[in-house]
Amino acid sequence: MKLNAKIKTMTKPLLVGLGGYLLVTSFLVIFVFSIRPNMSGFEVKKMVQVDPEINVIGYKTVASQKILIDILLNKPGGFMANDISPPFVMADDMKKFEIGAIKALRKTSLYIRENFTLPVGTQSKEDPDIVLADNALRITTDSWLFPPADHFFFIKGEYEKAADAYGRYLDRLIDDDPDDGNFFVRANSLKRLVMSHNKTLGSYATRLSAAISRTKIDLSTANDKNAVESKNISTSVREKTPYNDIDDIFWETMGYVWVLSEQLNQIEYDFASILEDKNALPSIRQIRRDLEDAQTYVWSPIIWNGSILPGEDKYSMANNYSIVLSSYVKGASAAMSNLEQFLEDG
Repeated sequence: MKLNAKIKTMTKPLLVGLGGYLLVTSFLVIFVFSIRPNMSGFEVKKMVQVDPEINVIGYKTVASQKILIDILLNKPGGFMANDISPPFVMADDMKKFEIGAIKALRKTSLYIRENFTLPVGTQSKEDPDIVLADNALRITTDSWLFPPADHFFFIKGEYEKAADAYGRYLDRLIDDDPDDGNFFVRANSLKRLVMSHNKTLGSYATRLSAAISRTKIDLSTANDKNAVESKNISTSVREKTPYNDIDDIFWETMGYVWVLSEQLNQIEYDFASILEDKNALPSIRQIRRDLEDAQTYVWSPIIWNGSILPGEDKYSMANNYSIVLSSYVKGASAAMSNLEQFLEDG
């Protein structure tokens, strides 16, 4: 009897402590660690520790890469996508947001490496810091060790190495050595970047729209009478994104949109002469407007897809958050297609 009494006496504070821990960590995850980064008043010149009067072409585009990485690593809770222990392991929405953000950073990083920092020609040498930054960003977001995506005790994370490499490149970009560090503004290079981001936006829009069941006509070989495919795909494909996947896709899209909207703000500055010459400034500003509108604060902790009851679909009593986000992304994608055409034709 005495043993049972002791066990009960010990169990009660443990349960109270566990309950308090879960309550506190849940509060932190929902109300602190899952708040998206605040980018109001985003200005490269205020966030990079160099001369604020720098107007070197390419500076803002590359600096936005460094700054956005720094923000992801140093926001409340730090970088969480590679966390494997509480409480950050529970921040699922923010983890997906970070994954989407890193995907956008990787895509722009590749074009900075292969197009913006290389002169025309096949015998050009890649910039070492840009190569280092691009390779470091390729580390998977869930890598917590060997190598860690974010810092692990005394081990510097790969994404931090990428930010440092961009910083070194920026220092060389603005120095007096004309043969060390350069940035090339070309319409064709920008068009390739826009096309690549547009494909990703289209993929996100499709998956978000598929929150409701619908019939999709196969257009894989449309508009080309000689086109063939290795596998016979049904003319109509029934598709629907599973209910439990919509939340992940929603927040991953939000992360991608967040990065892209900030980058386009800086690209508009660096590529202003080309955009003006091609009469494309209205298009890039429309893209930015749609992407900024897509980032309206989401008050609900649950991403509804229109369904409340099992089997419910399309028009229902619940808001369809994925369809709302999809409409903004589709608008941005349409404006991007126009921008591609302007950069091609002028």
